[in-house]
Amino acid sequence: MAWEKRGGHLYYYKKKRLGNRVVSQYVGRGSVARFAAAFDSLTRSKRKRIRHHEIKLLNESKETDKHYFSLIDISSNIIDAILLIQGLHKHKGEWRGKRG
Repeated sequence: MAWEKRGGHLYYYKKKRLGNRVVSQYVGRGSVARFAAAFDSLTRSKRKRIRHHEIKLLNESKETDKHYFSLIDISSNIIDAILLIQGLHKHKGEWRGKRG
């Protein structure tokens, strides 16, 4: 979104991407343009707040996942130790008892 000065007057344009091109869309001048610019500014700030909130949630989720997977590793190691103590062994990824 941009204010452009043409012929001594300020005009408000919105920029839109169509494929590889950026196209200017005339919005207006005067009070209509000021209202549109204020509305666009509020919309942009709202999207920015939402984006920051989503990034924060994603980072918290990654931290939770890290703790979750470390607990899985610890519990897997404990189970392996218990099964070894019980006299079992792993054969091709499966726990088996000794023959005879």
